[in-house]
Amino acid sequence: MTKIHDLLEEFRKSLNMTFYVNYFYENPTRINEIVDIIKRQEKHPYSEYGSWILTHLVKRDASLIRPYQKDLIDIILTKQNQSVARNVVNILQFFEISNYMESELLDRYISFIKENENKVSLQVYSMYCLVAYVKKYPELKDELTSLIQLTTSEKSAAYKGGFKNFLNKIKKSS
Repeated sequence: MTKIHDLLEEFRKSLNMTFYVNYFYENPTRINEIVDIIKRQEKHPYSEYGSWILTHLVKRDASLIRPYQKDLIDIILTKQNQSVARNVVNILQFFEISNYMESELLDRYISFIKENENKVSLQVYSMYCLVAYVKKYPELKDELTSLIQLTTSEKSAAYKGGFKNFLNKIKKSS
């Protein structure tokens, strides 16, 4: 069996997402190896590329990633580089809210949005994850909407577009 690090190195060279998503789809027991690499915050490119593959795998079949939801939450609650954090938050938006570390995760998403040094994609994916909180706790809608709206004035068009999508998603969920 090929070592996971070798697979990620091959992916890095080819960037053939379809091939590697298919590989992990057909070999789901190997997903835990990627999750372990991310949890250990292994040096570039392993955590970054592993988490990137998972963002595409979750779109194909979220049930393959769902067993790792608690691990992914733990990853988000630790200090991560921007690429890994962006990818993992992107993955988590595909799941319902877990009771596990629920309020801590809510606070983390809010902190990602509020911290200006964070990349727009991390902030926008955090907004999308907040939709599930609004769905579960409708009383948070106004507070979260106001919080995000306060940060939009100095933001890019991509951020403002993400906020618009957030508003559309919460409208659909209510």
